[in-house]
Amino acid sequence: MPGPPASDVRSRFLDALDRLHERFLVGVEGVTEVWLVRHGDAYAELVSLDDANIDPPLSPKGREEAARLGARLEASGVTAIWSSQILRARETAEIAAIPAGLTHRVDDRLREVKTQWEDATDEPADVPGYIPFVEPLDEVVARMDSVVREIAAAAGPGARVAAVSHAGAISMYLASVLKLDSGPLRVLPQFTSVSVLLLKDDRLVVQSIGDVGHLVREELPGG
Repeated sequence: MPGPPASDVRSRFLDALDRLHERFLVGVEGVTEVWLVRHGDAYAELVSLDDANIDPPLSPKGREEAARLGARLEASGVTAIWSSQILRARETAEIAAIPAGLTHRVDDRLREVKTQWEDATDEPADVPGYIPFVEPLDEVVARMDSVVREIAAAAGPGARVAAVSHAGAISMYLASVLKLDSGPLRVLPQFTSVSVLLLKDDRLVVQSIGDVGHLVREELPGG
């Protein structure tokens, strides 16, 4: 028995592709982009830490990363930048805001996941690079989701904005959006890496994770 005409197969395929793209907000009008950015390096020349307040400033390497991020934000039409109140995130946002003259805002919900190094047990043998996170996962996800959605709503449909946060908070939130398990970190966003979220109405999808294209250029424009 002959199958359906080739034109019917093509039509069904293209219809399914259109619905798939619409589901993931590809080519959809009025989508807002929120770029989740990890802060720049703050540890390259670190000598000591106050155990009660792990809040070092950016290293020279981190400041260079933030400057490269700023060139990318300007070229990409980002219109505002947010950050956590933590120094390394604030400095990253302040430096990155300069090329495009962006408005920098601070929101505590973008902070890193709480840890407890002084009471940490020995590193589990099956978890290399163990971090003693003590803030409940659901609380991290809830605060990150609320700030991402509020930032998107404030920016408006079609806008592109950035939010500088931290590796643990970004990784846990992305894992939740992607419906991955909540075990040890499955991805480590590199310094000033960009993970793009797309939002429209109540829908939110992940477009990309941990992109560092702005760090591979040999020099800044005009350098």
